[in-house]
This record gives sequence, C-alpha cells and structure tokens, in this order.
Amino acid sequence: MTVSEAKRREMHAELVKKLGASVADTLMDYLPPAGWSDLARRSDLDAMESRLKAELAGKINSQTRWFMASQLVLVTAVIGSISAVAH
Repeated sequence: MTVSEAKRREMHAELVKKLGASVADTLMDYLPPAGWSDLARRSDLDAMESRLKAELAGKINSQTRWFMASQLVLVTAVIGSISAVAH
C-alpha cells in the first residue's frame, strides 16, 4: 500500500498535536520517502550481485577467448613472416 503525500501530511499534523513538532518530525524522518515496496531488501541485493557476477564472468571469459585467438593469429603471422624472410 502506497501512502499519498496528503496522508503523510495528515499523519504529521496528528503527530504534532499528540507528540509535539520535534518528535513528529523525527518520526516522519524514519519513514521512507516512497512506499516500503520501493525499498530493496538484502535478498534483492544478494540476487542482483549473483546475476552481475555471472554476467561479468561471462563477458570476461568471452573477451579472454577473443584476445587469445587474436594473439594466436598474430603469432602465426609473425612466424610466417619470419619464415618467408628466412627462405
């Protein structure tokens, strides 16, 4: 359930009447600026971390394979050039 800004102001006004402005302000500061459903839980962050690590590992593996293949082509070309010059 999302609390509207009007409901937040109404709650603040009632808290001021019952507890005073200072306490009401402090209590309101502890509320999230949006609904509680908009906040991430620790499990949400852990799941995102796992997905990001897997994605990053895949990209690094792909990049490493591409790099090694390009180096193999380069070494082959250099050896071929040296062989051609030597004969």
